[in-house]
Amino acid sequence: MASRVDIEGLLSLGAVLGGGPLPFVVRPPRGLTAREMLADVRTAAAVADALACERVPADPTSATEADATSRGVVAELAEGTMAEEEVRAWFADLIAALDAVGVSARVEPRPPSKRLPDLYPWLSMPPPVTAFLHFASDQERDGLPVISDDVLREILPHLASWVHVAAGMTVVETGLTDTVSTAARAADELLSVLPVDPQQLGVSCIALEPRRQRYARVDLNATGALQALDETSSLTTDLAAVCEALNIVGPYLDYAAVRRAQPTTGSYGDAVDCLGRDLSPGEQVVHDGRAHGILDRYVVDAWVAQVLTERHLDEVGAPDGFDVTELGNRRYLVVAADPEPWLTGTNPEPSVWENARTWLAPVLLTPGIHL
Repeated sequence: MASRVDIEGLLSLGAVLGGGPLPFVVRPPRGLTAREMLADVRTAAAVADALACERVPADPTSATEADATSRGVVAELAEGTMAEEEVRAWFADLIAALDAVGVSARVEPRPPSKRLPDLYPWLSMPPPVTAFLHFASDQERDGLPVISDDVLREILPHLASWVHVAAGMTVVETGLTDTVSTAARAADELLSVLPVDPQQLGVSCIALEPRRQRYARVDLNATGALQALDETSSLTTDLAAVCEALNIVGPYLDYAAVRRAQPTTGSYGDAVDCLGRDLSPGEQVVHDGRAHGILDRYVVDAWVAQVLTERHLDEVGAPDGFDVTELGNRRYLVVAADPEPWLTGTNPEPSVWENARTWLAPVLLTPGIHL
């Protein structure tokens, strides 16, 4: 059976979207999963892109990177003229390329089932508690460290449960695709795309009134992030929530740092715009991408909470003013006994920060360390 495309439905959706990116889904034939079909769809899309470039070299229509989800292989047709003639031609080329490799698929419009919430209301909130994760990794893909699929299968269902907030909308992120989901389906949708390349997965839950959000993400270079934001609770309560998630992922980490960060999009690099200070030496090293593989023995800075290895603690000794919880696999969650001085201001109180830095001095990451 030849592949089919609902071109009229796609053109109708394009009219609704007013010329914006045109989301579509390629449904696999019976007996084939979206994951098994993903490489063929990506190859077919590349063929269609190349032919579009030949037709309109100055402004070709092209597709975003396709991702496999529980619904099929999803992508968006973007850029270029997006005129009806070009849309028809691009999908005709996609279908022809799929048929050429023996894949009989259905291509349909992918209208959003629910509108994703506008995240701008969060940007006015004080910086929430955020954990930056650095996973232990002995595997590479295309020269980049990756988290093993076994670890992802272990942690993702627990993180999908952890993110739930009352009256919240659950969103599953695979690659560059965000899909509105439910608390019950989120874990299955995440697991259905493994192994995923590029390794970008996440799940979040968002409520608008009152504003609440939790997210958990894994990203390129075996990194990730956790964040808890709730305008009805205290930062110490949010810290406890983040530490709950660190108990899930902690045994699989080389290191984790917990500090306040940009709402919804926290990163080490947000210190200047969000926290009103320069990056610390260790933050700069990590922000420059030069720290992978050494954070099992060095730390980025002193923070209100961290996940440290046995090797870290052997170097610095017992902490003063911090509680230590064993996580398994010789990893430890180290949390300030009194978190208020660390969280009341945008940045920790200077004296508290310096005292903790003195304790961690033997393992503090600096640009002068031979990486």
